[in-house]
Amino acid sequence: MSTFSLWKSDRPLFIALCLIYILALTIRLAMTFSENINPWGLIYSIPIGEAARNLTEGRGYVIDQAYVDKLSTLVLTTNRWQDLEDVPPPDQESFVPYYGQAPGSSALLAVTYIIFSEYRFIYGRVIQCIIDALGCIVMFLVARELFNTRTGLIASLIYAVFLPIAYLSTLVIQDALMPVLVLTSFYFFIRGVKTDRFTFYILSALFVAISCYFQPITAYLPLFYGLALFIYKIHKHLLFEQILYAVKITSAMFIVLIIILAPWVIRNYTITGTMTLNLRVASWAGIWEGMGEFDDNPAGAMFNDAYVLEIARKELGENVTYGSPEFETLFRNKVMHVVQEQPLWLLSAWARRLPFTIIYGNHIGLEPKCPDGLSVTECREWNTNYVDYVSAFTQGKLFVFIFAHPRGAVYWGMVFAFATIPVILSLIGVWIERRNWRTLILITIVPVYLAMVHITVTTMGIGKSLLPGSIAYIILSAVVIDHICSRIKRLHRGTDDFTK
Repeated sequence: MSTFSLWKSDRPLFIALCLIYILALTIRLAMTFSENINPWGLIYSIPIGEAARNLTEGRGYVIDQAYVDKLSTLVLTTNRWQDLEDVPPPDQESFVPYYGQAPGSSALLAVTYIIFSEYRFIYGRVIQCIIDALGCIVMFLVARELFNTRTGLIASLIYAVFLPIAYLSTLVIQDALMPVLVLTSFYFFIRGVKTDRFTFYILSALFVAISCYFQPITAYLPLFYGLALFIYKIHKHLLFEQILYAVKITSAMFIVLIIILAPWVIRNYTITGTMTLNLRVASWAGIWEGMGEFDDNPAGAMFNDAYVLEIARKELGENVTYGSPEFETLFRNKVMHVVQEQPLWLLSAWARRLPFTIIYGNHIGLEPKCPDGLSVTECREWNTNYVDYVSAFTQGKLFVFIFAHPRGAVYWGMVFAFATIPVILSLIGVWIERRNWRTLILITIVPVYLAMVHITVTTMGIGKSLLPGSIAYIILSAVVIDHICSRIKRLHRGTDDFTK
């Protein structure tokens, strides 16, 4: 049954979903117009906005690096949005092909530029809020498919008020729509598993491909979908047939994915000479840089883009550019050297990253607004950062630091709550549904996939990239709340029967 057919079959349920959607949209729009944006959300918007401007003006996916630098400097000094409408480009523009980020966010923003005839971020941000709020409806469909209608409604409500996802949708960054896109892909995958209809698997692959045009970390998700399908359907008497079926579905999903991604991959190849399925050209450099999050790394790496480029220019010459084929070859060799010479250290690094792919925080849009006139650096000091609290804890001065910075402490306490409470509830949900292990395999496949991706690269500052995995936490938290409500209802009935 579709959501819209509920109007005829179950009007109270339809009205409840509409109210939840309105709540979700209200929260997101309130965050958008409050302009209470963390600085990193501002910085990422600049190249996306510049690429959107050039798409609008028919130049293709290119940027003027000098213009980007000018806008970025203004953001850093003012700690405010810098719309391209208000900052004219240089008289003499110089354009270079852009491939630092996939083009989805710029393409969506370009549409709003064309419709509203203004180079302002606000229109794209509002559109993102409208789209992300639809995730409430999709979440209801997923949870109802896996459990029941009440669990679906609870999961839908949690998605509406889950501030990390809500806040993410208000930013002009490539991750902004990833939760709703991955959730939609997951829904069609679940429908395919439940009905064995091939069309649903194709639709699931379609949304994976669309998500790759925003944030390409999902490129290999169909492989994990295929694994989950096999485990869910596994039966010792039909093992060979089930393996073939899972391989067929996975292959079909990858074919859809490759067909849709081919234009972008071919475009990157014609520009860089590098064939890359994950839409980026700096993958090896990212893995090497990620080693820098550990002081004991044997590669001499540092978690700093500027340092990575400095190393490349020392070894390849000053003319080398970030992400060029020779740049990638250099860091591929460095990574492979660590793999061959220090495999145990690499495994230990993955193990140390794992907890941070399970419990991860992300900004929730309630950070105290900095006074006017502060730069990004000054705003960070005024607001504090979670690293400050970790440092204070290791020095045994946590409570002293908290009392000295009460505003920041309250905010980061809420961030911590959103990061930990859903995980705790999910563990309880796993225990409640422990006998329904096949369904649990399906639910956990997305966060498991994202964890596997990030432990091989880095876990520093990647909460926003892991947020699509929160769909599992939301569903399992809804299971726990539904279970508690059912127990209370049964106890209430028992009390009524006893009194009678």
